[in-house]
Amino acid sequence: MTVHSTQLGAVQNAAIGLHTIYTVPSGKRTIVKSVWIRNTAAAAQTATIRFNLASGAIVQLFVPLAASPGAGSSVLLSPWVVLNVGDVFQLGASATGIDGIASGAELSLV
Repeated sequence: MTVHSTQLGAVQNAAIGLHTIYTVPSGKRTIVKSVWIRNTAAAAQTATIRFNLASGAIVQLFVPLAASPGAGSSVLLSPWVVLNVGDVFQLGASATGIDGIASGAELSLV
């Protein structure tokens, strides 16, 4: 088994709604180790971290973020979620102005 730590995906100044930033490719299993989110909007908002599992299950986490007077309210989460082939990771914003980066490890199943 080969393990590669990597940036899984990112969004910058994301608009309202959910944005797919990573889908587990064929032959891989992925561990989402960290998710960094920053509010760049002038108003407080809620970020959504969502995992759409190939089994049909949906797991969501809602993260409140304060308004951005300067550098913005940010949070670093360590979900350590294991995703299988076809599972999707999304990041959402309740208002335009979310930056986010997801990092983790891809494991080759071959």
